[in-house]
Amino acid sequence: MKIKDIKQYADWCTEGLQTIEERKTMLADHRQQVVKQMEALKKNLALIDSKIAVYENPEEAEKKYGLLEKQE
Repeated sequence: MKIKDIKQYADWCTEGLQTIEERKTMLADHRQQVVKQMEALKKNLALIDSKIAVYENPEEAEKKYGLLEKQE
């Protein structure tokens, strides 16, 4: 959440019950953004794990993907 949004949220909190819907909407929107970020991070993590697997078993990776070393 951006700093300006956090400030707006804090301001709404001090205004009391009349801003509950605004706060709820802001938090729901922020939650959606966090879920999207988590999905992207999970994809990135899976890619990193697959690359680590290549280094843990290079012979298998070479069979599956082809040559891993530069040929001269």
